[in-house]
Amino acid sequence: MKAARAKGLVPPGFLIDKAINQLSISLKNTQQGGTIVDSLVRRTKEKGIAGDWEARARKIGTAQVVPALQRQLAELDNRQSTP
Repeated sequence: MKAARAKGLVPPGFLIDKAINQLSISLKNTQQGGTIVDSLVRRTKEKGIAGDWEARARKIGTAQVVPALQRQLAELDNRQSTP
C-alpha cells in the first residue's frame, strides 16, 4: 500500500471505506477470539484432530493477527487522508 501511495495510486474513497469497515469487523472479532478461532476449533473437532487448538489460535490471534489488522487499518486511514 505504501509503494502504491508513493506512486500516487490511491483507490476511490468508497473502496477505502468498505475495506476499513470490513477490517474493523475482523479486528473486533479477532480481539474477542471470534470467527478465526471458532472456525479452527470447529474444523479440528470435526476432523478429530487432537490438541488444544483454541488456546493456540487465541494466542496467535491476539499476538499476531490483531497487530497486523491494526497496521492495515492505519495504512488505509493514511491513504484515505492523502489528497
